This record gives sequence, structure tokens and C-alpha cells, in this order.
Amino acid sequence: MFPLEGTGRLSSFLHKLLGELGQSEGCKLTAGCSPEYREYTSAAEAYREALQILEMKKLLPYHTRELLLYEEIGFWAYLPAILEQKRSRPRRSPLLYPLKEHDREHKSDLLRTLAVYLSLDGNLKASAAFLHIHTNTLMYRLNRIAEITGRSLKETDYRTSIYLDLLTEETAQVNLWFQEAAGSRE
Repeated sequence: MFPLEGTGRLSSFLHKLLGELGQSEGCKLTAGCSPEYREYTSAAEAYREALQILEMKKLLPYHTRELLLYEEIGFWAYLPAILEQKRSRPRRSPLLYPLKEHDREHKSDLLRTLAVYLSLDGNLKASAAFLHIHTNTLMYRLNRIAEITGRSLKETDYRTSIYLDLLTEETAQVNLWFQEAAGSRE
């Protein structure tokens, strides 16, 4: 395994290399790496880990755009298992349902607001800018979300659960929201 310091250097090198190659060739490159293994017998495991990174990058490109090394995978490693478990159940998230219904009935944008806010680590300024709204409007929407759901985004379990539900049940829609924003910045 790389020492932590070496992992940071490798990550920095790979980000720079991918950026330079992408610019010079005019294409978008992606990569996934596994830690250094010393035994030949570990090659299959290293390959699976690198593929897992690439699978996550394909599933949620915006959210995993900085993810390169398996050591940095964190909770993303569990997303395929969560997706598989959700696919085997006909019932959808009770956490998302009230917001989806509200958005449908009132033609509002609360689900998107929540996805952006959680994806941008709860950063009010960045979320408001991403959504092209004033910070006060964002605060109003977040308060409406709390009123409608009866839950506060300050509750770690709720915040984590609803974020995972968004990523796993609304994957295509979340990707579309972030792809549109990335396209408008280019």
C-alpha cells in the first residue's frame, strides 16, 4: 500500500495527467486506480477495485469526477449494493415521496434543490449559485422541505438517508441536473 503521503502525490499526478491529456487530445478521459500491491496474486483484486471506481464514475459522473484512487472510494463502494437491494424491492423511498408529490402538484423544484444542496456539501452560497437563485430563496426552499417532510436536514441519519435515496432512486434525474449545469458552464 502507498503511504498516505504517496497516495496524495499519486492522486495529484493522475489528475494533472488526465487534465493535460484531455486538453491535448480534445477528449474526456477517465481513470480508476487501485493501491499498490506487492504480490502478483493481488492483480485480480487490484483490477476489480479499479473497475469499481470506473463503475461509480459511469453511474454518477458529476459526483465522482474527482474520484481516482480506491483508497478514496468511501461510501461510493456500497452504492452498487444499495442499488441492487432497491431494485429488488417494489417500494420506493418514503423520504422522497412527499417532495416528489409536492413538486408534481405545485410544479416546484424542491427535489432538485435538495439534490444540489446535499451534493454541494450543504454549502448555501455554492448551491444558490448552482441553482441560479438567491441564498434567501434557497433558505426558503430548505425550510419548505423541512415543513413538508417533518424532518430537519441537520439530522445526520435523515440527511444521509435522503441523499442515498436521491443518488440511488433518482440517479438519471440527478445526472441530468448536473449535466445540464456543466453544459451551461462550457
